[in-house]
Amino acid sequence: MRDYVELTYRDHPHTDYPMHLAEYLCNRFHVIPGSKVLDYGCGRGDFVDGFMRAGMHAYGYEPNSDYCRKIWPSIANRFSIMLEDRDYHMIFSKSVFEHLREPITVAYDMFFRLNSNCPCIAMVPDYRECGDSFWDDVTHVHPFTEKSLKQLLEWAGFDSVGCETFDIPWTEPEYSMLLAWGYKP
Repeated sequence: MRDYVELTYRDHPHTDYPMHLAEYLCNRFHVIPGSKVLDYGCGRGDFVDGFMRAGMHAYGYEPNSDYCRKIWPSIANRFSIMLEDRDYHMIFSKSVFEHLREPITVAYDMFFRLNSNCPCIAMVPDYRECGDSFWDDVTHVHPFTEKSLKQLLEWAGFDSVGCETFDIPWTEPEYSMLLAWGYKP
């Protein structure tokens, strides 16, 4: 089977967008420089690099990590996590949950790896805005609304859960994203 990350992102240029989003999220959710951040489902590693450039100790988890190592050799050691590692100050996930048949399992794993009183941040396409184009990616299996994304984080055990439509100011997105957050009690 062909590699999803490589097929999807091989022609996409690297930009400063991941660094801008990382800085925005760290400021908004009060994550201080030097904190340990996990990008869960890091794709080709752009946001791992963005969080590192924003002053974080950033790590990524991606099942297709061989491609990550090939295109980011300077940070290749940051693309694996230990199963017992539960010491993160923020866990971030962008464009992951819509690919999962059982997203609650991953949300709970994120909860398990996070320190108490620290945020989990999830971003997914806003299904209500992108409509049928959501299904143009053959690997999309689970659309989300604000209500269902909040529910996912609540069911995983997070408190102070919120969700909003997020128009990314550093790019020209095809559609808005949903930005959800919750804190581990």
